[in-house]
Amino acid sequence: MRDRRRYRETVSLRVRRGARVLSQIQFPANPVYQGQLLNVPSNLNYLLKCKKSGSWHKSFLPFTRPYIWTSKVRPYFVDLEDSPSTIATIPSFLESAQLELLWNCRITDDPKSSNSLNMYSSLVTEFTSQVQADMKVAVFLDVSGAGSFQHFVQDCLPIISLIQDLPEIPKDIPIIVREPDHNFTSFKSYLNAINCQNPIHFLRSGASITVEKLFFLRFYPFNAIYSLPPLLYESTYSKFHSSANSLPTEKRNVILVNRHEKIRNFNDLEPIVARLEKWCKQTNLELKVLNPKTTTFDQLQDFFSKTKYVFAIHGGANYNMIWAPPDATLIEFIPTQATDSLFHMTLSYGQNYLPYALPHDKGEKFYHVSSLDIDLIISYLDSIDINFDS
Repeated sequence: MRDRRRYRETVSLRVRRGARVLSQIQFPANPVYQGQLLNVPSNLNYLLKCKKSGSWHKSFLPFTRPYIWTSKVRPYFVDLEDSPSTIATIPSFLESAQLELLWNCRITDDPKSSNSLNMYSSLVTEFTSQVQADMKVAVFLDVSGAGSFQHFVQDCLPIISLIQDLPEIPKDIPIIVREPDHNFTSFKSYLNAINCQNPIHFLRSGASITVEKLFFLRFYPFNAIYSLPPLLYESTYSKFHSSANSLPTEKRNVILVNRHEKIRNFNDLEPIVARLEKWCKQTNLELKVLNPKTTTFDQLQDFFSKTKYVFAIHGGANYNMIWAPPDATLIEFIPTQATDSLFHMTLSYGQNYLPYALPHDKGEKFYHVSSLDIDLIISYLDSIDINFDS
C-alpha cells in the first residue's frame, strides 16, 4: 500500500507553547492576478479536458482544517472565463503569516516525512541538553523541495523575499535552508537578485541543528504546501526588476525551449523552428532555440531578460520567467493528463500566460506539437494587442 500524503506540524507542541509572536502579515482576501490569461479558442476543448490528481479541496466538515488534501482526479482549470484559477493553487488559501520567536530548538531532517503536505521539510523539537547550541540565533526556512532550482524559485524564494521586508529580523541573522542540489549552481545569484544579505546556513540530509533563538514564519490557516499567495510572487518579481526603469530597448527575442530530458520533449523540432523563424522575420524578433542543459546561467538570464515570447513544454527551464520583462508571454504546452503548469506563478508576476493543452500524459517522452498548432498560436497572438506601457 502506497504511503499517502498527510499533513503534519513542523513545530512540536512543547516548543509552540513558548512561542512569542513578533508580528503579523495579512494577505489580500480576494487576490487578483496582475497578469493576463490568454487562450487559443480552438484549444479550449483540450484545456477543459486537463485533469490532475492530488490537490487541496475546501472542506465543510466540522472539526477539520478548512482545506483537505484529495487524491481524486479533478478538472485542472477552474472558471477559465470569469475568475480563472487551477486546483493546483488556490490564490486565497493562505490568509496571513505570523512571525514567531521560538526558544531552544532542535531542527531535525526527517526523511520519513518527505510525503508531508507541510511547506516545511524538517521537524522542530525542544533542545534540552546542557551542551551549548550550534547556533545562537537563526531563521528557519527549510522549505520542502527547495533544493532544486524550480522549487527554490517557486516555493522558497518568495518567503525569503518576505523575510527581507520584516524589520524584526536583522540582516546578519543566518537563514537555515535546504542544501541545494549539486546541479543548482546559480543558487546565490537568485539570492543576490533580491538583495538578500543574511548569511545562509544549509541543513544537510540526515543532519540536525540546535538553535537557542529561532525565528519562524507560520502561515494561517496552516503551512500548506503549494499555496503561496500572489502577493509574495509580485514582491519577489519586483525586486528582480527594481533596477529596470523600462522595457528592454534591444531587439526582443522569441525563446523556444528545446528540452533534452527523459520526458516531455518535442517530437519534431524542425517544423516548429521553421515556422517561428518565419514569424520572427515578419515581426522583427529574433529566435533563440535554447537547450537548458548546455546554456549557461548568464546566457539564460540574458535571453529571458530580452524575451517577448517563450514557447516551451512544461518543465524546469520555464521558471526562468522570473528574469523576463512584465510584457513577456509564456506559451506553455501542457498535458491533458496529470496536468501541471506555471499558471499561478507567471500570472502573479504580472506576465501573460497562454496554456496550450495537448492530448498527452505528463510522463510521456515525446509531445507532438505540429506546425498547425504553432500557426494557431501565432494567429491568435497577432490578433490581440497586449500593451503594458499604457
